[in-house]
Amino acid sequence: MHSSPWRRVGGLEIQGEDDAYDFGSGAGFYVDATKEPWTKGYNMYSYIAKELPEALFSSFKELDGSRVSITGHSMGGHGALTLVRTCTT
Repeated sequence: MHSSPWRRVGGLEIQGEDDAYDFGSGAGFYVDATKEPWTKGYNMYSYIAKELPEALFSSFKELDGSRVSITGHSMGGHGALTLVRTCTT
């Protein structure tokens, strides 16, 4: 199975959220926010590393959790390398 997740963060009506291409709703980094009010919706690391796999494995019983890989292009490739270095399961 191939999954190409797209989860647009943002829409939280935080002042400055849409002001820059590399921060707030424009950011493409696979990290979790650590400060309020950003922690309410900017948690891409948790989404890619935990929420998405749980949703896929619970929805598709034929998937083998011991045979999983991640790839990406450009910032997605950077995110993939970061995730594979930090996720042990």
